[in-house]
Amino acid sequence: MRTLFVLILAVGSYCGLYSQIIFEDDFESGIFQPSWTIHTNISGDNGLVEIADDVGVNDSKGVKIGKSDNSPLLTTNALDLHLNLDGYTQVALEFDLAKYWDDTHPEDGIFFSDDNGNTFEKVVNFAPDNWCSSTYGSFPLVYVSKLAEEYDLDLNNNFIIRFQQAGIKEFSGVGDGFYLDNVMVFDPQFEYASLPFTEDFESGSFSASCHQSIPFNTSFIGHDPASPMSRLEILPGEGVNDSYGLLIGKICDGGDTVSNALDFLLNLQDKSSVFLSFWMASYFENYQEDEGIYFSDNGGETFIKVLNFFPDEWCNNEYGEHPPISIDEIADQFGLTLSDEFIIRIQQSGKQTFQNTGDGIFLDSVSVYERPIVYKSPPFSDDLESGLLENHWRWSFAENTTQDQAGSSHTSFMNHLSVKEGIGVDESFGLRLGQDCDGNPTTNAADLHLNLAGQSQVTLYVQIADIFDENDPDDALFISVNGGQTFEKVFEFDFFNTPNYEFQNYTFNLSDLAQSNGLVLTDQTIVRFQQRGNKDFEGTFSDADGIIIDNLGLESISSTSEITSINVSIFPNPSDQDLLQVQMDQQLLEEGFITLIANDGRVILTQNIAKGQDTFELQIPEIPAGFYTLQLISGNQKFLTKLVRM
Repeated sequence: MRTLFVLILAVGSYCGLYSQIIFEDDFESGIFQPSWTIHTNISGDNGLVEIADDVGVNDSKGVKIGKSDNSPLLTTNALDLHLNLDGYTQVALEFDLAKYWDDTHPEDGIFFSDDNGNTFEKVVNFAPDNWCSSTYGSFPLVYVSKLAEEYDLDLNNNFIIRFQQAGIKEFSGVGDGFYLDNVMVFDPQFEYASLPFTEDFESGSFSASCHQSIPFNTSFIGHDPASPMSRLEILPGEGVNDSYGLLIGKICDGGDTVSNALDFLLNLQDKSSVFLSFWMASYFENYQEDEGIYFSDNGGETFIKVLNFFPDEWCNNEYGEHPPISIDEIADQFGLTLSDEFIIRIQQSGKQTFQNTGDGIFLDSVSVYERPIVYKSPPFSDDLESGLLENHWRWSFAENTTQDQAGSSHTSFMNHLSVKEGIGVDESFGLRLGQDCDGNPTTNAADLHLNLAGQSQVTLYVQIADIFDENDPDDALFISVNGGQTFEKVFEFDFFNTPNYEFQNYTFNLSDLAQSNGLVLTDQTIVRFQQRGNKDFEGTFSDADGIIIDNLGLESISSTSEITSINVSIFPNPSDQDLLQVQMDQQLLEEGFITLIANDGRVILTQNIAKGQDTFELQIPEIPAGFYTLQLISGNQKFLTKLVRM
């Protein structure tokens, strides 16, 4: 008899911290408990169902189901577990399973009966052709109560769970059969979690709102997705910053593709502005159609795929935070409602283990939360010194504003947007846009939400530092006046011609930019700062790629209470001289400053002016010919005029 390889790597799909055990058997007693009934030779002959040494997990006792001798007849055997499930509403089944060179047969699988075995319904297929041979694994959680409901069966005192196998050969050589161990039936006491919800896996086990599922209705791998080769294992040192993390993949090389599904159960009734955040890393993962995020609003009866994963474009073994996913916006897009039985499914598919150039993903720090957006009105400023991305900001997907159509995705775990200390002006806090690693390009979008209804001459000030960011059509400023449904590109940055690691002053007249693009500023105006690159923030010219934003300010004429109208004249204008004369028709009531702004928003110079002053000289640096804006601000006095440079 060939020795069984009993390595088992997968943790059970649900840990019993929140569960009530209904039945369990590890077969170490060497005899079947009274709840078991053996059925050999349902068809054929020489059937075998017995407890044996060294066939269980880690060479323990386990159950053999197959044949004792070769014969030309197909033999079907079954092991029935009789249960009293009367009064239970949630019932789940876990067990460990290995094939002994077993071939797939339509009679292989799990069957349910609610009439003490008079009739059975097959509820789970076994497809051992797609499994690794002689390798134990934990079968994905079988949600008994859900399957019983699907097949119109009652959870009563005559309920039977049948493990069935059909084959021709005995347990020797290249044989034919199953090994079974560690059977547990329990009430998982699943909960649809209220918000905010967090799963960081630091307890070492799944919470009551998270479990592994069989992706019956979300898999496209071409064969039955239920497989003991699945691996969902929580381990220390595999999460973000060496914390606990979840490995999702396969326990062995060989066999066929395995699809894994992890479900998060949420009560989103009457919620709005709901976001999903999580961290993920690829372990040489390849693209599979199965992979991505799925939503269900009916407790898992049906799912809709809402987001694809493209791991071929990710860096390997590099954790990254996915830009927050707006659950209510995507649900609305796909015709779903935020219900009290909402499920978010994260799904992975692969053929190899986490060894060498393997196949799998790491998952950590999953959170679902409400984050209402706040539209700020002028006057307004943000120096980011809170260290947080406040609620007037949103890290958004750039799919509706990117001009690059070559890649499969523009948003992934390689995107990076964060507020960090020591990177802003004078080593203050700043907002960083770029990538977490060198690799395929991604596009970042930082959305600033503004209420500009009824405002005129709205001016946005911002300081931006270029970190070797290469020029790209996606490096731009966009405006939306309908809450982000559509955007217009209003300005393209020229980072190639700006010094690196030096903050530059930019001034944007949003009123003019909106008008020139056929827009009217509203109470749902969004200004999008967008950046695209393919490298992280480390290294020099050929290695780094990104930008840093700091010190934003917003002003408008409508936001200043008492406007004093003044006339400003420039001599000569047009001019090719470096020294200009500035004349005002009245003295300044307060100290102020005058700023010269280029058409691309860059601040050319800023010069202080004193209280009581009405004339002064302006020293102009060497600048190209063109139109420039001269802005004077002194308390409630504000004036814009044009300078033509010849």
